Amino acid sequence: MMKNLRRMTAGIAAVTMLFCTAGNFPAVQNPAVTTRAEYEAAADWQIITETGNWGDNLTWTLVTDLRDTMNITSVLTISGKGEMTGEPEYLEYGINNFDSYVRSSVTKVIIEPGITNIDENAFVGFTQMQEIEIPDKVTTIGTNAFGCSPQNSLYFCGHLTSVTIPDGVTALGDYAFYSCTSLTDVTIPESVTEFGRDVFKGTKWANTIRETSSFIVNNVFLGFKSGAYFPYAVPDGVKTIAGGSLDATTNLVGIGNLGKYEQQVIIPESVTKIDDYAFWSELTEAAKEGITLYGVPGFYAETWAAEHEVTFQDVKTVSVTKQTIAGDATGDGVVSVSDVILLQRWLHAVPDTPFINWKNADLNQDDTLNIFDLILLKRMLIGKAETPAKNTRFNNLKLFFLLLFVV
Repeated sequence: MMKNLRRMTAGIAAVTMLFCTAGNFPAVQNPAVTTRAEYEAAADWQIITETGNWGDNLTWTLVTDLRDTMNITSVLTISGKGEMTGEPEYLEYGINNFDSYVRSSVTKVIIEPGITNIDENAFVGFTQMQEIEIPDKVTTIGTNAFGCSPQNSLYFCGHLTSVTIPDGVTALGDYAFYSCTSLTDVTIPESVTEFGRDVFKGTKWANTIRETSSFIVNNVFLGFKSGAYFPYAVPDGVKTIAGGSLDATTNLVGIGNLGKYEQQVIIPESVTKIDDYAFWSELTEAAKEGITLYGVPGFYAETWAAEHEVTFQDVKTVSVTKQTIAGDATGDGVVSVSDVILLQRWLHAVPDTPFINWKNADLNQDDTLNIFDLILLKRMLIGKAETPAKNTRFNNLKLFFLLLFVV
């Protein structure tokens, strides 16, 4: 009944707004109302309160304010003591309609003191949520709590812009804020030491950090610097490498092909934990073949490599520094036909293509490997281009026409 009333009042208010062209307050239906105070008194019926249970320990209250048709708000308050477990209920004719009705309308969530955790999937589908208040007693934020897994990317919290994680929280689950695309301001206390897989992937906050540096929080490595290429050195002081943080398919530009990815990473002595999903969604045999860890023998990196059957090299005796020679895609110190063949295979995503020295092959210097780099590489070999062309629209246009004659 309340559901129908909410829908009916929202519709009436919206229609009324279309015919209201004067006054400094939202449209109401009483023509005698002329002041804000009279409006507030006359519109109380447009505030709807609904309640329900959230598992065995908690209850929820939803207050929807329909008075301002240009800014309808729905505030969800969760109350009680103990753990957040089980499914929230919104019973209508014996059917639980919480997921289809409540989730999509909430604009603010208040979790009251006394609640000790945020359950997995708790706020998935809260697509209109703009604010969240988390009490001090919360210790864990579960998997997909606010975000969503990549398989359910349509249900992310795209309007949440900031979150303050209270001191006392120790763990953030997998995808906890995944694809909360508008999230720009995040406060994380030192108490958080466990980060699940891709916790902040797809947020503006993480992307901004990665523009200039590695993404590290509380000595936990969460991602590469954008545009970086292998071999990559994890900064000294990092203790934990989180899930998804070394995944070449999502964190690096211009690396790999559809058949195989090469991941060469220098692990410092400070690292004591590497998540099983740090490099790949699953460590298949093909994935293991492409991973090489460089570190100091006797430290954790060597142990992890042995346990997971990946290659380990002593960083003190094996050089991992690639030469910067324009056009030397193979890294053998010279520019030759083999570089052309390698770049062509890489651009066509030919399976089992060897690792490409990406920076050397980017002759157009636009941080992308494409057909224009291949044109320049061929011109270098026939003596028509001695140095890489700086990326400009004019140069790209010239290269486009040269494509008809060179490739």
